[in-house]
Amino acid sequence: AWLAGGGRGGGRTTITASLLAGLVARPVLVGLQGTDALELPLSGLADRTAWATGFATSFGATAIAAACALLAGLAALQTRGARALSLFAVGATGLALALSGHASSAAPQWLARPAVLVHAVSVAIWIGALAPLAAAMLREPAPEAVLARFSRAIPWAVAALVVSGAILAVVQVAEPGALVTTAYGLLLSAKLGLVAALLAVAGWNRFRLTAEVIAGSIKPRRMLVRLIGVEI
Repeated sequence: AWLAGGGRGGGRTTITASLLAGLVARPVLVGLQGTDALELPLSGLADRTAWATGFATSFGATAIAAACALLAGLAALQTRGARALSLFAVGATGLALALSGHASSAAPQWLARPAVLVHAVSVAIWIGALAPLAAAMLREPAPEAVLARFSRAIPWAVAALVVSGAILAVVQVAEPGALVTTAYGLLLSAKLGLVAALLAVAGWNRFRLTAEVIAGSIKPRRMLVRLIGVEI
């Protein structure tokens, strides 16, 4: 509603489907966490102990917080208190990921957990704005005010994402050489490469296409919609 100006459009169908998929995935992920903790095969999902074990781990708290965030997001699409519910949902998303996982458990905790929270909140804000933005750009005429609003706000989220991500990388990879000599370092290097590509696409959208779209050009607007799909 903040980005697309309310109404029944603004990518609400895509957002609703994504939130419902997340809710369906919550209990399944808890069961998978339990089978992993007990070193069971996938058939272990039929064992009640796997689910109880999954909830008993720190991931249980993550699943509960994530479910609250998803439910708040769904409620925000239907009620007048959308802004407060949306803020709660975004904050709960960050809290959920900060409650468990290797990143949040790294030392020092006072730095790692807030960094994970900020990282997750930044991601949620960025990706959460893309579907409404694409939907707005497909309208005739496209509301240039929506794109201008997005362009002013999103750099702050991207900056927070990059800074918090850098902090987490430094905390977990003590030496630069570990990026190519350890399994985790190789995964992180691959992720950093993908993030660099993502930032390049976002930068092209921001510094090349945005001004042309705001000026009313049709071809750049179509290209922008396609590249938003690439970002998602």
